[in-house]
This record gives sequence, structure tokens and C-alpha cells, in this order.
Amino acid sequence: SGGAVQAGYDSDRNKIKTIKKDTFPLVTSNTFEKVAYSYGFAQSTKLSVFESIIDRTIDKTKRIPESLARHGTTWMSRRNI
Repeated sequence: SGGAVQAGYDSDRNKIKTIKKDTFPLVTSNTFEKVAYSYGFAQSTKLSVFESIIDRTIDKTKRIPESLARHGTTWMSRRNI
């Protein structure tokens, strides 16, 4: 499934539930619980995307504070900073 998480529903509550091959069973038929799981996974995914963007931004701009710490100045103008 290419890393995508698929939610499966299993009405047998006596089975041991584990995540296998990017699939996990939901042991509820309650629509609100299913929505809550979906919302939680969506929020987690959004957070992961934002963390990746922040990591890339830090990697791209880390030279600026490093230059300031080492030399007390930077090659960038005040306006560009």
C-alpha cells in the first residue's frame, strides 16, 4: 500500500489487534470513534508535513546564525535578513 495507512474494521473484540502491513483494525462500529481516529491521524500527518518543512528551512538558513556567532557579522544585508 506504499506507506499509506488503511483502517480495517474487525467486530471480533477477542482477536489481538496489531498493525500489520500498514493496516490496523478498528474495534468499534461507533461512527464518532471512527471520526476521532481519522481526525487524529490527519492531525498527525499534518504535523509531520509541517515538521519536515521546518527541518528544511532550518537546514537552508543555519549558516546565518552560525556566521553571526563566528564572525559577529553576516554576508546578508539587514534588509535581506
